[in-house]
Amino acid sequence: MSSVPLSAIPPAIAHERRRTRRIEVMLPVEIEMNGERRVARITEMSRAGARLTLRGPTTTNSVLTIRRNGVELQAVIVWADDTQAGVWFPQPMDEGSFLQLRKRVVS
Repeated sequence: MSSVPLSAIPPAIAHERRRTRRIEVMLPVEIEMNGERRVARITEMSRAGARLTLRGPTTTNSVLTIRRNGVELQAVIVWADDTQAGVWFPQPMDEGSFLQLRKRVVS
């Protein structure tokens, strides 16, 4: 996966002016970044972005893929610290993907 130029991220997203309401969740997800797969957790989400709790290095402007329940989302890291990252979805989730991602996984 490659980096996205900061100019490609809408200024409103880059400066944390959210246009969509986020909800608090606790969803385990798989992420893939730079060819490496890891487990993470979505702790807040909206159709336009999410807050992830994760381990390991993250770099602002990196592109990653989030997977859960058959939903696959491309995301760009807009901020990160040691344990969390805020991501923006260049293609906002549609209603079906939003609901499917939140669906409880039954074993």
